[in-house]
Amino acid sequence: MSELERKIAKKESVKLVSTTANTTVQLVSSKKVNKVDHDHLMDLAEQIANSNSHVKAATTNKLKAIADQIKRLQEEAVKCLEDAKRDKQLHEAACNLVKKPGTVYHLYEKDLPNQTADNPITQAYFSIMSPSDWGAACPHRFLGSYRLGYDLQFTPVEELTESRINQENLMDQVYEQFTTGNLSIEAGSSSFTNALAQLK
Repeated sequence: MSELERKIAKKESVKLVSTTANTTVQLVSSKKVNKVDHDHLMDLAEQIANSNSHVKAATTNKLKAIADQIKRLQEEAVKCLEDAKRDKQLHEAACNLVKKPGTVYHLYEKDLPNQTADNPITQAYFSIMSPSDWGAACPHRFLGSYRLGYDLQFTPVEELTESRINQENLMDQVYEQFTTGNLSIEAGSSSFTNALAQLK
């Protein structure tokens, strides 16, 4: 496209306000009002071209941000489902004691009798004894250690941080104090404000 053709195309992209012939009183000259010179048309065309590119850039940036949010939500959904699957399997593991939130349990796997080489039968079970408690006499395969949270979800011990454990313990204390009547949550209660401050 030549320079002349480009300028003509730009001028044709400008939409001017149409005039109406039904005016009863003419206060100013319609020729002067509707007169648009070449340079003015080119400026208007340039402004339209620039605004289109700005609108496109802004829309593209918003769409990218939405796409990033969707990707993060998808990743969170996958992790949520994987955690739920793991928690379901762990809750179904054999256990001879009542599991209490806030306690670390150790998962082992043992071979069951009446199995064949083609059909090994194993059982996963929880114990409060860690591999170090067993020492060299650990009778079965160790699979991992998990802390049962107050939401009844398991967290691998290697993912626990001291600050997270402290926060969960503080939340437990706040819950216990409030449910036993030793903590007031009325407006201006310093004990409640102090308890919340420690949870940060």
